[in-house]
Amino acid sequence: GDEVLYLNTLRHRSESALVLTEPLARQEALAARVLATDYRPGEVVEAIDYRGARVLGLGLPVPGVEWHLVAKIDHDEVFSQARIGVLWIALASLMTWLVAVAFAGLALQRRELHHAQRQSEAQAEKLRALQLLEAFAQSSNDLIFAQDRAGRYTLFNPAAERATGKSAAEVLGRDETAVFPLELAQPLIADNRRVLQEGCLLTREEKLPMAEGEKTYLTTKGPLRDAEGQIIGMFGICHDITARAASEAALRQSHAELERFNRAMIGRELDMIALKRRINALSIELGRAPPFDLSRIDAAQAGQEGQGP
Repeated sequence: GDEVLYLNTLRHRSESALVLTEPLARQEALAARVLATDYRPGEVVEAIDYRGARVLGLGLPVPGVEWHLVAKIDHDEVFSQARIGVLWIALASLMTWLVAVAFAGLALQRRELHHAQRQSEAQAEKLRALQLLEAFAQSSNDLIFAQDRAGRYTLFNPAAERATGKSAAEVLGRDETAVFPLELAQPLIADNRRVLQEGCLLTREEKLPMAEGEKTYLTTKGPLRDAEGQIIGMFGICHDITARAASEAALRQSHAELERFNRAMIGRELDMIALKRRINALSIELGRAPPFDLSRIDAAQAGQEGQGP
């Protein structure tokens, strides 16, 4: 009729022989699939068994009777080995991927380490240069300073501290007004801004009031640039030329005094010559011989007149 009768005792259900039935209307059931009119004997189909479990099965008619032999195997049982194989393949793929990632990470780390070493070497070189500059600035007798683009001091060496009477702690982070009065600081700030804006080098003499009195400095100012050539600040070096300036002023004064003395002596000599000429003229008028011989002076004057201008 419309039911399937199980003839044997089933593995998962006891006392089922000749008792357990299943309706053919349950189309997803394995028995219904292999007894369907469109089923080709021996074809493997996927269906549901009497437990409701997924199975793979096939059916064959038994010759000479109207019975069918149906064989099945659980879906999980079929694919358990495949799952294990897939799992091993997945694990092997994962291990391969992990090894590849590890090698890639190792290569990246080596590259980063090499880059870090190069950076470290470059930083060490810069540090040595900065230490050299620091040692130079600390030991120099010249006033050495640096400012950022905002005009704030970033370097103020010991010579500058001694000359100005200002400590670096008082000056760093501030502008020229921390060192000099406003009326004197303003032209200095203007020079600094010109260096920062134009990137030029300025050298000039400056008279500045210092802790020990007024000093004369030969000051050079120039731009500070970064690795890309951008101006990040300025530097200044002030060399004390007070003694030289005083010597030059004394020499100029001596030259001026000598010039005045020479002019006075020449004028006096000319007056004496004129007086001698007058006395000679009076002597001739009186019929006497001139007392002064001015022939050499007359010859010299005649020679000069003959040469012309």
